[in-house]
Amino acid sequence: MPAASARRSGLVPASLVAAATLASVSRTFVAPRTPAARSGRTAARGFKEDFEAWRGSLTPEESTMLKKQAAGEFNKKFRKSDEFKKDLPDEKVQSFSKILGKFFEAEADDYKKEPGSEAPDPDGLLFKGTESKMDFRLKSRIVEIDRDAERRYHFAALRTTHAAYRGEFWPSSSPMKDVYYFQNNDTDSHDMLVKAVENAGVPVEVPPVGERFSLVLPRCLFQDINEVGANLIAWKEQFGVSDDDYKQAVEKVTTDLILGYYKARETIEKDVTDMKNFFKSQSKDLYKTKADVMKEIWRGVRGEVWQEDAPAG
Repeated sequence: MPAASARRSGLVPASLVAAATLASVSRTFVAPRTPAARSGRTAARGFKEDFEAWRGSLTPEESTMLKKQAAGEFNKKFRKSDEFKKDLPDEKVQSFSKILGKFFEAEADDYKKEPGSEAPDPDGLLFKGTESKMDFRLKSRIVEIDRDAERRYHFAALRTTHAAYRGEFWPSSSPMKDVYYFQNNDTDSHDMLVKAVENAGVPVEVPPVGERFSLVLPRCLFQDINEVGANLIAWKEQFGVSDDDYKQAVEKVTTDLILGYYKARETIEKDVTDMKNFFKSQSKDLYKTKADVMKEIWRGVRGEVWQEDAPAG
């Protein structure tokens, strides 16, 4: 996460300063010059010379007329005027047409010489299809599935939905972690770090002022803290909250988020463990049918005793 984003979070001087930076290297590839490209530029230079010679044959009045017509090309009022409808003498129009025709012919010849410019073979796909051989043999592939992650997601979704139904909030509980760096370049930021670590109960030691300080923290918890911090900054600026009240609010909200996260994570982990232990304990009655299972469920619901379980006589 960029340092600027951390500064917006409102956790200064307990804010994130830098994260790992990846350097990207860009390379420029230049295509080789081909004979076709050189011949195309030669044709362009020939057209330029012919055009310059033709333009030099224009009178000052004709040149001014063309410039004015070009400038008013998109002017609706000017296009309806007689001045826009004026044209050059026929001999000069025919001369310019010859120059254009010569240029287009040279371009067409160059295109025919370029490799790959031939028309496609209509039967090429048929030949290509007969050459390809499809391999329909089955191949072995092992796909690793994190069942514990699926169980965590299942229970987190259930508890989030139930909490929302009751009008409550269930904190984020994902155990995914990242490395985060914090500001520790002055006394204020150092003291704030020490106090934040003590309140959170994290078993780490903050280094002296000026040394880099990093923590491996849960990603979702850190993102929630930064989002709430940004909202607290907006609250402070909009309502003119004092610095002391702002710091107290930051400390309280941050502490509540941290405690809520770890409590939610422990609850989800307990749900996962309970589910695994429950299915591990199912070692008897392995050969019951579905009907037998339904009987057991119905007996548990009604509290009844089945006929075959009743004492004789």
